[in-house]
Amino acid sequence: MSNLVNRFSKWPEESILARAAGVIGAVLCRRASRADGLSDFTPQHFANLVNGFVKWPEETRCNGAIVAIADEVVRADASRLSSLAPQLLENLVSGFSSRPEETCRRATVKMADEILSRADREGQFPAFGPRSRANLVNGFGKWPEQCRDVAVAIANEVLARKEELSACDPQALALLVSGFGNWPKETICRDVTVAIANEIAAREEGLSDFGPQGLATLANGLIKWADELGSSSAKIAIAREVIARADLLPTFTASEVTSLFSAFCDWPETEDCLKAAGLIATELGRRARDDKLVAFALRHLALLANAFGKRPVGELNSRQAVVAIAEAFYSRADDLSILTHRHLTAAVNGFSKWPEENARLRATGLIAAELRRRAVSDGGLPDLTPPQLASLVNGFSKWPEDEDTGQAIFSVASELVRRGAAGLSHFNDRQLAVLING
Repeated sequence: MSNLVNRFSKWPEESILARAAGVIGAVLCRRASRADGLSDFTPQHFANLVNGFVKWPEETRCNGAIVAIADEVVRADASRLSSLAPQLLENLVSGFSSRPEETCRRATVKMADEILSRADREGQFPAFGPRSRANLVNGFGKWPEQCRDVAVAIANEVLARKEELSACDPQALALLVSGFGNWPKETICRDVTVAIANEIAAREEGLSDFGPQGLATLANGLIKWADELGSSSAKIAIAREVIARADLLPTFTASEVTSLFSAFCDWPETEDCLKAAGLIATELGRRARDDKLVAFALRHLALLANAFGKRPVGELNSRQAVVAIAEAFYSRADDLSILTHRHLTAAVNGFSKWPEENARLRATGLIAAELRRRAVSDGGLPDLTPPQLASLVNGFSKWPEDEDTGQAIFSVASELVRRGAAGLSHFNDRQLAVLING
């Protein structure tokens, strides 16, 4: 099985091979349901299967097989993993971290424990290459709280070998910056990011060897370290590369456009970043006119609205694009339930910067209704953070006459009452002021 899946995965775009992989995934899931599970598979088989199945994220049977393998790994004795080569450990981490299931989280944490135990036994960090370390950081970053120790260990290893950064391929550098951004309170992760940013800024050839995805991943990582002086030159380098490729912006994907635009709107201090943001805003306006925003996932639209809201009205000639984003939001009302609290908050924050626009009010009203639905079904809004609650109240308050936004503010107020004085102690003075004014 593993050999077949591994070979099929060399051509993931071929539909017949995707179907064949799905059939194998279904067979594996059936075998996993037996009393002895997948005990006759070796860890090497698991690593190769996961590395193959992950090439078809839209194939539900392949996804089910990854979860079944993760369950087997969680239940297996830790000693079974001790024989895995570093490359195979990396394959498992990359595959499990591609899935949101709790079983995959537990399997990823088990991989982290295995790597740390090897470091303890051997007295040195396992022999992962630069690209492997980047992939590990990216994978462990999906669950930063549980994988903090292994991330710190990898960061120490990267910093100890920082002379190797100049030889890293663009995607590895981007993944390292993006990955370590999941641990912003760890000094060693900051130090590694600054070292990488300096390496990027020092490149004589600029970022011409970075593809659009690499530029977007790099920007997405640096945005998490907004106050680090060492990253300013890297930000400018990204902006200049985007400016140089202005004619190619129509070929950038929705995800790439979203990450880059969000970053540039968050870095207003340089002329290059503002110019790059303006070019992308123009491209978004073109896509809006051509009805091409359908290619953007709802979460992308939320982040774009939030990014537009960070710039003064009129600076990016953004009215048409933001109206189109709001209308796209309104047309996908049934999909709002899949958005995270972060994305709902981002959308409200962005739309509230133009309260006079009817399209923004309609979109915000839908978000308000979705928030109220969650408050009822979950017995409150326990998963929202203090900054999110304050931002939502601030945004909804821009429409004081609207019943939906008013009811959403009431839901937030009820959550604050539920949390009591102990909960309010986690809000800073500015957030409390916003709540009072709202």
